[in-house]
Amino acid sequence: MSDKDNAIHVLGWEKWRVGWLDETGDATGKTLTRVAKPTVATPIVDSDYTISATDADSDTVKLVAIEVGDRLYYTAEYRWQSNLDTDLPDAGVVITKANEHINQGEGPVIVQESDVTAGNLDDAPFTINAPRKLFDDIGSGVNIEVTSMDANEAQIRLNYALPPTENDVYVSDINERWKSEDVWVDAPDVGGNFEADPLAVIDTDEQPVVGELNKVYGRVRNQGHADATNFEVHLEIREPWGAGARGAR
Repeated sequence: MSDKDNAIHVLGWEKWRVGWLDETGDATGKTLTRVAKPTVATPIVDSDYTISATDADSDTVKLVAIEVGDRLYYTAEYRWQSNLDTDLPDAGVVITKANEHINQGEGPVIVQESDVTAGNLDDAPFTINAPRKLFDDIGSGVNIEVTSMDANEAQIRLNYALPPTENDVYVSDINERWKSEDVWVDAPDVGGNFEADPLAVIDTDEQPVVGELNKVYGRVRNQGHADATNFEVHLEIREPWGAGARGAR
């Protein structure tokens, strides 16, 4: 949603990180509202927030940051096609998932799509028209509905009820050869093709092909009593291939 060549505004999360948005209101007005993660016993019900358009020349709220984990947020900002944002493909409430544990340049922010069948982000913003008016993440319990929008501001309604937490997710530990049965490689064949079913190569011990695109799969297990739907998996790739923390194997 930002374009350095056409001077389109950067995402609100980036402005927050560099201090351009003020959470306290002491400096330029309260331009950021942070919503703390509720407890299971005290869900957030029908809480309304007004978000001014990013390009609006006012010291009003430009970003709502909803805490869903340790340094993990859903953010909502309002983008309207005017001034610096004139060339945006669409207007509406842009919702992103921001993970502050991930470094800049490595994908710390992911735009959430209102219409995942579109094939691009042109109609990613959420609007007042169904089916693009509702963001619902079952895993975190965050539900955001766009209730109104005009050239100056948008209103969203937040419902936030934590799901059951009796889950226990894990990935099988590595063995003496630095291998885990829950992490495996699908290397391309001579034609550059991959298996249609990732599980077909789980036990074949395929080795990455140097200089070619390879696929790495990870499997997460859950031995708890509730579904686990809001988690992230991070894979660390070491070079040269096969070099563990204690040296080559």
